[in-house]
Amino acid sequence: MKTKKGFLLLAFNTKELDYIKMAACCALSIKSHLKYNQVTVVTDQNSINWLRTSTSIDIVDKAFDKIHIVSQPKTTNIRTHYDSPWTKFKTSFLNKNRTSAYEISPYEETILIDVDYLVMSNMLDLVWDNKEDILINKQALNLRNEKFHSKTIRLSPSGINMYWATLIYFKKSKIAELLFNLTLFIKDNYQFYKHLYNFPGQLYRNDYAFSIAIHILNGFVENENIKPFPIPAIKTMDQKDDIVEVDKDSILFLSNNTNKMWENILVKLRNSDVHIMNKRSFIRHSDTLIKSFL
Repeated sequence: MKTKKGFLLLAFNTKELDYIKMAACCALSIKSHLKYNQVTVVTDQNSINWLRTSTSIDIVDKAFDKIHIVSQPKTTNIRTHYDSPWTKFKTSFLNKNRTSAYEISPYEETILIDVDYLVMSNMLDLVWDNKEDILINKQALNLRNEKFHSKTIRLSPSGINMYWATLIYFKKSKIAELLFNLTLFIKDNYQFYKHLYNFPGQLYRNDYAFSIAIHILNGFVENENIKPFPIPAIKTMDQKDDIVEVDKDSILFLSNNTNKMWENILVKLRNSDVHIMNKRSFIRHSDTLIKSFL
């Protein structure tokens, strides 16, 4: 029997970051908190083999209902990551196959979700059987409930709204298919759209590609045709924040003041979904998270 509702994750390990283990944590958090919790992961054979051999318990079958094996994407995308304000490193950013999600998804209704997103509430159960064909958020809040960095509000100071590709709901529909086809075209012609929309940097970002596609779908004007999720702001841990401790329903963070890097406060989130942008911190606590969700 075909499952009509499910989550789609894309995870490819790099030399620096264990994305497939983060994907397993994300998947187990989904299964721990949601009624509809089917998960498909898109990955390469080396990454899934690593997950089977690198953990003390076999979590692959517990985390993923379907495994879609593809070749690891090639990329020149190199991203700088932080682990606290004082440590940074560079690694490959294998994010260019997100545009294939519509074609790959085995579900009639899909939530495409970043692997560094933890589901700690039942909010996403409210999304299914939606009257909208697409849901995507354009708001984000930091751990202190403040607006996230000003650079994440618009693609440039005079540019269009930025939508977060962290979390995308879509149906198998003409409008959703058009959105993903447009995003693929923008990805393939990224330098042209970079100059047209005047956004900074050389790094390919799905947030920018989807934002431009939505702007085109909206007739090149800003409107509210594309609706947000039931909670319209994505709670986001900054790369310069850290995790202190975790359990099944809560995370205690050390939240950094970006204006005074030496200043930190403790923030505890309970029953709140959260985007974990400090990936090394995520991985340090992944074993505890896995045990708490099982």
